[in-house]
Amino acid sequence: MTVLNCIGIDDEEHCNKFLKECCRNIPSVKLLGTFTNPFDARALLQSGKIDLIFLDFHMGQINAPEFIKEIPGNVQVIIISAEFESKIKAFGMKLTAILPKPYPCERLLQACKAAVKSKV
Repeated sequence: MTVLNCIGIDDEEHCNKFLKECCRNIPSVKLLGTFTNPFDARALLQSGKIDLIFLDFHMGQINAPEFIKEIPGNVQVIIISAEFESKIKAFGMKLTAILPKPYPCERLLQACKAAVKSKV
């Protein structure tokens, strides 16, 4: 089975905590860490060890469209946001999925399955 190395970035710690809880029950993902500051994730993203990132759309210092420019092209992105999906799509980012906040763990599982299919 394919297992994706993942990280989560959300400026709200309770959102990162919920992501961790959900990922514990998804065998196809290995959550290597979460970050409230997107800039703290840069080194890990550039290491080549990350396959997938769960990314909040609004992160205080920077938004997802700006931050995605720094992410290596082989890293898949799942946006997690309270923002309307149509507004997110308008930025034209290459995304594996968009999850609305709040989301059930089952919805995250489906997005992760899509990411695994894209990786294979």
